[in-house]
Amino acid sequence: MIPKFFDVHTHVNDKQYDDDRDEVIKRALDAGVAMIQVGTDFLMSKKAIEIAEKYENVYATVGLHPTDNTKEIFNHDAYKKLAEHPKVVAIGECGLDYFRGANEEEKKKQKDVFIKQIELAKNTGKPLMIHCREAFP
Repeated sequence: MIPKFFDVHTHVNDKQYDDDRDEVIKRALDAGVAMIQVGTDFLMSKKAIEIAEKYENVYATVGLHPTDNTKEIFNHDAYKKLAEHPKVVAIGECGLDYFRGANEEEKKKQKDVFIKQIELAKNTGKPLMIHCREAFP
């Protein structure tokens, strides 16, 4: 089936969909909506791939969101291995997020991780999925 629409940023891999994930995805696909499951850290990236493997017209990204998992240390080689999966279409969700007022140390870490993901995108030939919003509300 050729999709009518393409939702390029979904989070059906989040835990709030654990009870009805398959039904939500099936409704979208039946309505002609293809989708990309967005990875926000290593485990969510793996989950995004697992979901994408189950369905035609469902794809994944792999990446480390700037604020969702601040304890994770970005591992280029581990993410590169995930990025090589044929259903992975982009690197991210990555970028900078100072919305809640990041301190200088947090800003530096976000910049370093963002640069590493830019390098990963260059190394894999995949586009970036950028997380962006205003610095402050």
